[in-house]
Amino acid sequence: MRLGRLEIFRRIKPYTRECRWLIVMMLLCSAAAIPLSLINPVFFQILVDDVMREKQIAVFYQVVLGLVAVYLCRLLLDAASLGVSNQLLNRFSLSLRTDIWKAYQRLPLATFEKEKPGDWKMRLMDDVDSLGSFIKDQVVDYLYHIVMMAVTLVLTLRMSWLMTLICSLTVPLVFLLNAWIGRGTGKVNEDIRNVSQNYASFTHDSLQYWKEIKIQHAEETFIGRYRMYRKRLADLGYRWIRYWLYAEIFNDFKANYLTKVLVYIIGSFFVIRDQITVGQLILFGEYFSLLFTSLDAVSGKNAQLRTNAPFYSRVFETLSLEKETDGEMEQPLVGEVEARAVGYGYQREEPVLREVSLQIEAGGYTALVGHSGCGKTTLAKLLLLLYRPDTGSIRYDGQEASIFRRRSLYRQIGMVMQDSYLFDMSIRDNLLIAKEDATEEELLDACAKANIREFVIGLPQGLDTEIGERGVRLSGGQRQRLAIARAILRQPRLLVFDEATSSLDKMSEDRVNESVRAAAEQATLLVISHKPSAVVRANRIVVMDDGQILDEGTHAELYARNAFYRKLAMDEGRSE
Repeated sequence: MRLGRLEIFRRIKPYTRECRWLIVMMLLCSAAAIPLSLINPVFFQILVDDVMREKQIAVFYQVVLGLVAVYLCRLLLDAASLGVSNQLLNRFSLSLRTDIWKAYQRLPLATFEKEKPGDWKMRLMDDVDSLGSFIKDQVVDYLYHIVMMAVTLVLTLRMSWLMTLICSLTVPLVFLLNAWIGRGTGKVNEDIRNVSQNYASFTHDSLQYWKEIKIQHAEETFIGRYRMYRKRLADLGYRWIRYWLYAEIFNDFKANYLTKVLVYIIGSFFVIRDQITVGQLILFGEYFSLLFTSLDAVSGKNAQLRTNAPFYSRVFETLSLEKETDGEMEQPLVGEVEARAVGYGYQREEPVLREVSLQIEAGGYTALVGHSGCGKTTLAKLLLLLYRPDTGSIRYDGQEASIFRRRSLYRQIGMVMQDSYLFDMSIRDNLLIAKEDATEEELLDACAKANIREFVIGLPQGLDTEIGERGVRLSGGQRQRLAIARAILRQPRLLVFDEATSSLDKMSEDRVNESVRAAAEQATLLVISHKPSAVVRANRIVVMDDGQILDEGTHAELYARNAFYRKLAMDEGRSE
């Protein structure tokens, strides 16, 4: 995407409204800096022509006072500009990051799963940082250098149009070199970002699943991958340093030769011919240096704009990503859920579900049973509106699910998955995610229903015990019970268990199933499992295979008439 400076500013304008006075103050600071920059060279001219040449000692003290005054004013101005720009950057970045974070929360699950966590993180951090400095670098500073360039050009032309013309012959070289360095740096920066996002995802997963790596004895494989990522980043770092070195050498050449040596060499001939004085040559040299610096800055900022364009584009792309459709209706659920001729595939040419129709009665205990990979979890996610069906529809209480406001809907739904996530917080805080205003009694009651109350109150810090990332300080069964307690705490109208008791032993599984059924009371309970023994108490068992519903009925009915279900139960018995 090709973005111009005005187009970028138009897109970020909503984020500048609350800090527009800070922008105005930065512009005023930049405007005040222009005359201060132009006064200093005049003092140098007076120092040479009037003090050194004409021996006017009285003028010397005036010049010294003037230089000190300009220095102090410039110091205060720089401090004010720095403080204002930092406030602007912080406010702007906070507002932009908050909106991106909101956009993340409203993305459809299918969209979110298409990108790696490292990419989402870098969009939120690095890309926003690049756009955060846009106002200062590409608006305020850019305007400052444009004005400074125009003013100093007029001043140098008035002093000597011929000297200005001769000294300006090097300007095209500056633009060409800036463009070349900018293109090279931009390509390297983009490559570094692409590798960094993969590296960030790799390190996150490797540290998070360290136990699995140890169990699989895959340490050497992951060490090799880590080394590969670091070597790639080191190679790119060397390339970036090379361009940085080119830029530093060129900047030194510009600062010391193009704007100093060249000007004084050319100016010497004008002094020898008495066309200008030594003081005027110094004044011209200072003004031409300001002119050249501004030209160089404008060229550099144009190159930087092209370099950072991919970062800006990703921020705007993230903000414009398709959000979950949301309805307007907010009403208590009865608990009836229906899938009508639903079809879905993670890739359209490879459907996971085909023409699935299922009606779950309000207040009933329904179970979905089938081999792993047959589409049970996918169907559950469609019923919970985490995915949008390719064909067919999902209905709640006889009405299209799309008309319900999701926030209202999810307040009345509880879900426990096989790998339910626990956060690096206390037990209390993990439970309060489901119900922020829950009392101590309600928390302990939910724990009791999930068969974990005795364990929690037996801990030295009780509910305030920190459980570590993903609940690493708890056993698998304890983590799952805590997740179940969190779901029960919400007192949902629809409670979905997706292999939720798979980490429990048979006795604990039976106890939790009984307490959950009692805790759910009039709620609709949907249990997904590959084990028929886990759902024998269900009022209705739905058998799935290969993305389709084969049969439904009670455990006894299915065991008597359905060979697939009977084999599923017998295979489970043999595995135990």
